[in-house]
Amino acid sequence: MLKIDEQLAKIIEDEKAKFESESDYRNIRDFLRKAEEAGLIRKHPYSIPQPDTIGKKLRESIKVKVAK
Repeated sequence: MLKIDEQLAKIIEDEKAKFESESDYRNIRDFLRKAEEAGLIRKHPYSIPQPDTIGKKLRESIKVKVAK
């Protein structure tokens, strides 16, 4: 029996082969690649704060409420 991660990897590979044979998928992939090369698309930085800052903000808010 395959592990879950092995099953997912197999499914992804199977589905990827199906998509790559479709012309619409290839057209969209090529368009996105060209748009990225032209600078029209850029990857945005991850917007969720780091885990340690989440705890820091919680501790600070608790301190403020306790101090009042």
